Amino acid sequence: MSSNVDRRSVCSATRTSSRLIKSGKLTVSFNRQQNVGTRSSRQTPRIRKRLGTDTCLLPVLYLLLLTLGVFLVTYVTHGIAIWIILSLLVLLALRLAESIVDLAVMLVRHECRQSPLWKKLRVSATALMCTFTLFEVFLELQASTVDYDPNHLPPGLLLPPLTLPKAWESRPVDIGVNVAYVWHTHVHVFDSEQFRATATLSPRRADVFRLLVYGDSFTYGFGVAEQEAYPAVLERLLQGEFSVEVVNLGVYAHNTAEILREIHRSRLLEPSLLVYGVCLNDYLHKEQAPNRGARSLFASDPGSGKRTGLVRRTRIGMFFGERIDDVRMGLGSKADYVGNVLVGFKDRKQAFA
Repeated sequence: MSSNVDRRSVCSATRTSSRLIKSGKLTVSFNRQQNVGTRSSRQTPRIRKRLGTDTCLLPVLYLLLLTLGVFLVTYVTHGIAIWIILSLLVLLALRLAESIVDLAVMLVRHECRQSPLWKKLRVSATALMCTFTLFEVFLELQASTVDYDPNHLPPGLLLPPLTLPKAWESRPVDIGVNVAYVWHTHVHVFDSEQFRATATLSPRRADVFRLLVYGDSFTYGFGVAEQEAYPAVLERLLQGEFSVEVVNLGVYAHNTAEILREIHRSRLLEPSLLVYGVCLNDYLHKEQAPNRGARSLFASDPGSGKRTGLVRRTRIGMFFGERIDDVRMGLGSKADYVGNVLVGFKDRKQAFA
């Protein structure tokens, strides 16, 4: 009885197999498993081809382009061009990272797969860099079109300039003196002694009271016209009642030691009285002095006519740099002007006596 059942089961299985073979289902199932075994063998030549050509060469090419871009950003370009090149550098860096990851995956897993994550990163980076570039364009256009007195904004100006207007930046001029340039729309001159003078001082007349005023950039009148510096204002006030001559001998960035040397030479100018316009940082040595006029000099290097440093060569750098400094000083992580001067005051106490 059992043998008959087994025989019938075998016959039933045979008929079922025959039907599967005739219908092709059994062949398809066999081919699927065969394809799994041959997939890696078909990918091997393609992996070897990629490893031998573009996958190995592309990282080298990207590195060369990144090096060239960093050089251009650091030493050559400024303004909008910097952000355009930086955008390309970011995309190149992502491509380089993607190539390295692909190479590692092919070497370890023998697969050629491209993750959609890289495409999302490129789209996000492009959007971010385009935003920065457009903001740079806006700041550049605003700085180029606005020329104003900061104390009297023109009517209809909805948004004050967010960075230093180009009309206020420094540019060299030739007026026949040792050094001359326009800064904050005013001419700044330096004779051979670094004083704000265009002619040699004549001998003092007997009936004239000669007042020599020494100091640093505040006395010199850095950022204002010559007639607006306080020695010139003092002369106008005194000349209404006295026969007086006030000579501006302020020198940009001079400290007390340098001013003292100038005072020792003052007898040659036949002074009636010496006045020293003191500034807190005059007591510091050159290497200790904080950035004099750092907030007004942030936009450019006066006298050179050029912006220096990556931050100073972009409008966005100027805009965010000042605001970051404000936040840091508000949080106490960065000393302000007076704080910088008073650092190590005890060690320099004798200089203040």
